[in-house]
Amino acid sequence: MQRPHIHINVAATADGRLQLRMSELRALGVPSTTLLDFLGLTLADLVPAQKERGLDVNGNDVVIAPGRVLPPPRIEGALASVSIVNRELRQVFSSASG
Repeated sequence: MQRPHIHINVAATADGRLQLRMSELRALGVPSTTLLDFLGLTLADLVPAQKERGLDVNGNDVVIAPGRVLPPPRIEGALASVSIVNRELRQVFSSASG
């Protein structure tokens, strides 16, 4: 059985949140983004958003407010940049004062 596989592009939004954009999704060897398009669905239709917890799903994008979605201690500042280094997500925050 083939494992599901997903490609995601990461970026910092202008307002300091983490954007995850799904660019490819395969389940059982079938490109699921094509199936979702065929069915007229997006990721937002399949994943319930939790805006009060800092999670917003819009189309095929998941936007996360790191300071709200993670448990304490609370992160201060805005996400300035994000990258994937050695298969790990690296986030750099700006200071809370700007």
